[in-house]
Amino acid sequence: MENHASIKDIARLARVSVSTVSRVLNHHPDASPEAREKVGKAVELLKYRPNSRARQLAKKTTETICLVLSNREVINAFHARILMGVERYAKAQGRNLIFVRMDYSPETAAHELALPAVIMERSAIDGLIVAGTNHLNFIEALRGLEVPFVVFSNNLSTRNAVESLHAVGFDSEDGTRQATEYLLGLHHLDIWCIADISIPWYARCFSGYAKAMQQAALQPRRVSLAQKESPFAYGRECAAWLLDQNLPVTAIVAGDDEIALGVLATMQERGLRAAEHLSVVGFDDLEELKYCRPALTTVRVEREKLGEELAKLLFERLQTPKMPPVQRLLPTQLVVRETCAPPPPQTAGKPRWT
Repeated sequence: MENHASIKDIARLARVSVSTVSRVLNHHPDASPEAREKVGKAVELLKYRPNSRARQLAKKTTETICLVLSNREVINAFHARILMGVERYAKAQGRNLIFVRMDYSPETAAHELALPAVIMERSAIDGLIVAGTNHLNFIEALRGLEVPFVVFSNNLSTRNAVESLHAVGFDSEDGTRQATEYLLGLHHLDIWCIADISIPWYARCFSGYAKAMQQAALQPRRVSLAQKESPFAYGRECAAWLLDQNLPVTAIVAGDDEIALGVLATMQERGLRAAEHLSVVGFDDLEELKYCRPALTTVRVEREKLGEELAKLLFERLQTPKMPPVQRLLPTQLVVRETCAPPPPQTAGKPRWT
């Protein structure tokens, strides 16, 4: 038999006002612990189930947000953690989360983009979190739909556009600065960076490395090969090139962990050991690193926290529609493990192993 208990029935049984029941059911912070307990017991006894559609109509909300992951074949470990953070925050706010993928070219005109149906159907969601690799044409298309959205800023192709957006990211530049200063503190002088600076997020990583080198009166050095395959393959290729050139190198700052793992793979093939022969630092602190030995020194990004902050900013936008653009930058943290040590002894200006 269908249960038709109402909030008036709950209020009567709990001996509180209807407005108190409403505040408790809507997770309002003004509801006291005593009221929450009374209402909770009444809800359980009456087996009350809210009419979600009626509530949505009354509040003019779908109670649903969407995270769209752009231009990624699968949801990798990095974005999976972001998604977990978004989901946790949305759940705490009593909201639902939809996840969709989207592939598009930066060359396609904004009005010609094939947007997912859940985005085109404006009444299906309250707002949107834009993650993955994104370009200005998609941003322009979203503005045309007038759907509230926030952007994961690190993978936005045009950095200048961030200032006009509601965005959350992490401080990649400071992360590589920390990594480089750590290596300098170990007395490394021949530090190279492996990152394709034609890719905006790697360009920011290189910038942090370069600033630290310049502050130490050292010349920044980068392998200039273009990244044509996976980051892991790129790391292997760049490490092989660098070693084949017989150039002075005692440490490598990699644009991300996958590049660093590629470097380590090439080193292993050449009979070189991390820390003993060549120090290596990654970036991201991916979950998979726990299976790697030696354990990779890297820069940690709090990915779930990043997801929470993206969701938090979106809800702030929904509550304050005319809110001016806000950009938030989460700090990064150097995690020292086993792939770095002071440089090996020098012979004629080069490490003894070269």
